[in-house]
Amino acid sequence: MLLMLVTAQIGFAQKSGDLAFGLLWGAHVTHPQKVSATIGLIGGRLETDGNLSGISGFSIEAEAGLGGARGFIGHAAYFRPALFGYSYGFSVLRTWRNPWLAKSEKWFIGFSGDASFFLGNFKLGLYRRSDKNSFLVSSGVGFKW
Repeated sequence: MLLMLVTAQIGFAQKSGDLAFGLLWGAHVTHPQKVSATIGLIGGRLETDGNLSGISGFSIEAEAGLGGARGFIGHAAYFRPALFGYSYGFSVLRTWRNPWLAKSEKWFIGFSGDASFFLGNFKLGLYRRSDKNSFLVSSGVGFKW
């Protein structure tokens, strides 16, 4: 089942260098969003090297959780059969209700990244609050494909 999901991300690309698009999705326990769900799009070139193939290019993601939401745009690459991936780029974070270790109803702008290996995904971000000169370090664990 897992290989079918990763294979579906490659789309209709046939050979290395072809344009390819895929769907990213996941779930995380994060600071400050608490429990969150992610959906996104990856697009770029198909890369193949022996038995390893994947997409490397841009990524656009939206993540909503109990304590806030995050929008992301940046570079991403996801490969199979090793099931490895990473992304890094710019993020906008909005908190609401009762977020973990952050003020509620605030906007943050910053840089974030993540790395995936098999089913695990680890996230880290550094944000600056939009209305005050203070910073937030965000982190989380979960899965993302």
